[in-house]
Amino acid sequence: MKTKTIIIFIFSAILLLSCMPSRYSETRLSITGESTIPVTIIIYTGNQPDWDGIFTFLESRARLYDYRVQGSPVQELNSSFKAQLPEDVFRTLETALDIAEKSRGVFDPTILPLIQLWDFEDSPQLPDPGDISSAKSFVNYTKITLYGNNTVSIPEKYGLDLGGIAKGALVDSLADYFHTLGYENFLIEAGGDIILSGLKPGNEKWIVGIRHPREITSRIGELTLGIPDNRIAIVTSGDYERYFEQDGIRYHHIIDPRTGYPARDAVSVTVIAPNCAIADALATAAFVLGKKEGIAFLEKEKDTEGLIVYEEDGYLKTAMTEGFSLFVNRIAF
Repeated sequence: MKTKTIIIFIFSAILLLSCMPSRYSETRLSITGESTIPVTIIIYTGNQPDWDGIFTFLESRARLYDYRVQGSPVQELNSSFKAQLPEDVFRTLETALDIAEKSRGVFDPTILPLIQLWDFEDSPQLPDPGDISSAKSFVNYTKITLYGNNTVSIPEKYGLDLGGIAKGALVDSLADYFHTLGYENFLIEAGGDIILSGLKPGNEKWIVGIRHPREITSRIGELTLGIPDNRIAIVTSGDYERYFEQDGIRYHHIIDPRTGYPARDAVSVTVIAPNCAIADALATAAFVLGKKEGIAFLEKEKDTEGLIVYEEDGYLKTAMTEGFSLFVNRIAF
């Protein structure tokens, strides 16, 4: 009888182990041919994922949002000033306009005329102040008109740039796609935009590091995150992503629509929210608003927490929303 019990126990243990999901991961340069970034995916499942199919899906969706891709819906809108957008892109624009309204325009999807004046890669240099003043005249999210059937129009000389929200929207789309494939517990990370679905095996939460904005291989802290049978997003934006320095001043890609120049009152912003698109846009808005107004702005958003790293007297410091500390394992300063 004892021998039978041992055999049954061993058999049950083997059966349990065989049902445990395996960890599969893949990192590739992806998004589009116009803007490639590292995308890392971790999936806990019973079968090897079709990585080629997954990244093909991601890149096909990404091209819909990129104004630089010839023939994309956003490029068509910017060329003809009126176009019908795909459902996902239209809904993303609606979210962008909602956050533009809440942030009083510091997040503005019509910022393209200003963005096009700044080159942070090929030949970085300060734009002409007169050009910045002129371009600001064509940045105003309230001039976007939405019609039925997902049609959008903008005035001439205006331009739509969804760069402040598109990456998050793409991560959300990929997460939706994973659920159609039956994946429940996974992590997607794309250039600082992260979606966490479910938990790791054993109901273990995910540990996510926050990058140090001045030491590329270091972290300023770690967060513990994860919701059973649900998703949570975490996005970090910083002045270290695309920038150049001139006369000891760092000029980065997060432009304040009010001035036409890079925002100055933050170094990086980390936002926790229900999805990546919202977290992405809120992180940009909070960055532009800066440490005091940015935290107050994030405190008003439902199911949202945030951390702002800023520089004061030559030292990096942090400010956070009241609930952000609940997720913190450690924080450096």
